[in-house]
Amino acid sequence: MTILLKKFIRFVLNGVLDYIARTQKFSFPEKYIWQWKRDFLFGRYEKDTVALFNKTIKTGMVVVDIGAHIGYYTRILSKLVGKKGAVYAFEADPENFKLLEKNTGHLSNVKRYQTAVMDRAGTVDFYHCEEKSGSHSVVANIPVNLATRKISVQSADLDGILAGEDVATVDFIKMDIEGGEPIALRGMRNTLTKNNSIQMVFEFAPAWISAGGVKPERFLEEIFSMGFKIFAANQDGFADFYVYNPFDPRNTDPEYFFNIYCKRLIPPRFLK
Repeated sequence: MTILLKKFIRFVLNGVLDYIARTQKFSFPEKYIWQWKRDFLFGRYEKDTVALFNKTIKTGMVVVDIGAHIGYYTRILSKLVGKKGAVYAFEADPENFKLLEKNTGHLSNVKRYQTAVMDRAGTVDFYHCEEKSGSHSVVANIPVNLATRKISVQSADLDGILAGEDVATVDFIKMDIEGGEPIALRGMRNTLTKNNSIQMVFEFAPAWISAGGVKPERFLEEIFSMGFKIFAANQDGFADFYVYNPFDPRNTDPEYFFNIYCKRLIPPRFLK
């Protein structure tokens, strides 16, 4: 296939996908390639996690989406919880947040916050990745060779935000914040304690968590200590995940990550 023909095919595919995106009220960053647009528009991105949500998220649930990016999962979650449910979506990056607003502004059960979820309220240094909209982070030394620009953003702990919104019940938390997960976890302990049957899905990226100054095994131990059993995403869905191997060479690879599903087996009152 000639280079000219390949360019023409990409042009046509982009045009078709952009038309579909307009009909679905879905906007993308300028640098998105057609494969990413296709995966987002047709639910092909992280299919195992989407399948898990389809099984576990029920009508009327209250869901928190931390690291909502441009709204891929927020839209899916909004549809699953329905009009009787609610989705609280958090995105710290200003450019991503603008797209999140465009992509979810028509959804009445979604409330959006331009906030970095951490363990404290205030302002925090945030590292905007110029080349990849999904790699922004509160971690200063991100483990990838990508240009970043330091900006200041608002931060807050989830416990404080939910208390201020008078949200008494949370059924599910999804979190993907590029190595900031351990910090955010510390700021949601009250939420996790109050909700016995709460479920969570986190991105687990050992290299990113390590770059944030936390040992990946310590992060998992903290989740275990709160009464959760951890399952790991694989090609067949989610399977039991018992042992983290700190000597696995993939742990230093910034491209090595998977989602973990946390389901509570022991209520907090029995852990005291």
